Amino acid sequence: MTTPKKRKKKQIPVPEKKDKRVLIATSRNVEVECLPIAAALDALETNIRNSIEWPEKPTRTIRDVAGSEMEQDLTQEYVESDRATDEEKIAWTEYLEAQGEAQAEFNQRAGTARVRLVAWEGIRVTDESLFDKWAEDEAWMGMTAPDDPRERALHYLQSKILGNPNDDLLSIMVGIYHASGYDEEALKQAEAFFRSQVGQRERAAPDDGTGDSGVPEQEETSGLVGQSGIRDGEGEEGAGSDAR
Repeated sequence: MTTPKKRKKKQIPVPEKKDKRVLIATSRNVEVECLPIAAALDALETNIRNSIEWPEKPTRTIRDVAGSEMEQDLTQEYVESDRATDEEKIAWTEYLEAQGEAQAEFNQRAGTARVRLVAWEGIRVTDESLFDKWAEDEAWMGMTAPDDPRERALHYLQSKILGNPNDDLLSIMVGIYHASGYDEEALKQAEAFFRSQVGQRERAAPDDGTGDSGVPEQEETSGLVGQSGIRDGEGEEGAGSDAR
């Protein structure tokens, strides 16, 4: 019996800091500036999380040393012990199923929101002429770019900036934290977190046609995202904004 080879951990390029800007080159060799919007991502994901109905943990009644009754949350360890009743085991199973459904809803909604925020507010293409050329190429190929500037930015991100969506988005996420002033330890934690989400995505079902394939998903902690290369670093509309 042969032992399967372990998948080699891919090295994510370290964001380059130039003139106080954080620059990332994607796998399609497109250079983008990561913008400091980590707080906006946290707020976005908190809003999504708070809008979801999360199940409450089932409890059991116990007595303290004084003989008073109190409620205690069930745990996986307790449910697997000989002390758990059949009713408690059933309640725990139902809780895990409901928790899984709520988490799946959060992952889907947060994943979609992340990639949209990356396209619209998280990055800026350093060579704005690339956007104009892309619009010309789209027309030459008989394709119509979306009229909505936000959808236009998203389409540009997915069709021209990202080559390997998982790796490129991971680099951009870390770059956004870097641009937001997080220290080296926090950047390592961010990379580990989003790398774990990439693993979850790869084990999940194929893209459902929504255009969000390869977007890292998230669990219990908040994360990051970002703005498309359509505004300059001062927040004013640049050359690419006309295409928006």
